[in-house]
Amino acid sequence: MVADPNSPYIKLMRNRIDITQTPFSARGSRLLLYRYHEQDALYLKFAERLMEIAPELEAHRHRPPFLQDLVLTNERGEPLSFNVVSYPHALFLETSIGIFKVVIHEHNSLVIGLPPAIEAGVRLTVSSLYASLKTLQVRTNSELIKQERSPVEDGYLLECTIMGGEDVALTLACERLGVNHGQTEAFSEVLAQAEHRWHKWFSQAPSMDGPYRDQYYYAWWVLANNLVAPLGHLKHEGLMP
Repeated sequence: MVADPNSPYIKLMRNRIDITQTPFSARGSRLLLYRYHEQDALYLKFAERLMEIAPELEAHRHRPPFLQDLVLTNERGEPLSFNVVSYPHALFLETSIGIFKVVIHEHNSLVIGLPPAIEAGVRLTVSSLYASLKTLQVRTNSELIKQERSPVEDGYLLECTIMGGEDVALTLACERLGVNHGQTEAFSEVLAQAEHRWHKWFSQAPSMDGPYRDQYYYAWWVLANNLVAPLGHLKHEGLMP
């Protein structure tokens, strides 16, 4: 069972975010994580123009995902069905072997917390469309038992299995070529940082009570979710609807 976060603001947002319709993201990040409709799989897109690929305005809305068909797997590499519990700071994916947790960290990384003391992992396809600009780096604070790549049409299939342990994190870092951000922290630290960031954001808004309180803080979440950090020609934090 997923425990409520400590933040009273974040508690209000339990399951307000339907990731089949609205992307899971974070303030400053250009990562957009969705769930395929009626499937136990996720996909990840970039909220970036990436003019080297397609210079048209809003081209990012129509490009194929960078990460496709991302499924959670057990120790045998078999896909797991899941139920999503969503909050602004994290997704909790309930499966038959435990709860996987997902956080966006440092703008460019998906960090997945694995159930304790269980070997598990992920399987996904990486699109070759972005090969000249982006790379996927896989890191963990545990041990990679398996990391296999095999070519598929328009990309490659990646299968990873992680040694079971306590506070295990698997990082999928979506970096520009030549960038490497190093080690993966324990998942509890990443989760706590994400909750702190969102609590701070909501607490700085004018307080609100009454029947529209939930919707009021949801609107503040929408605003933060659409803010991107400076990058390239963008010199200041900006709003990207």
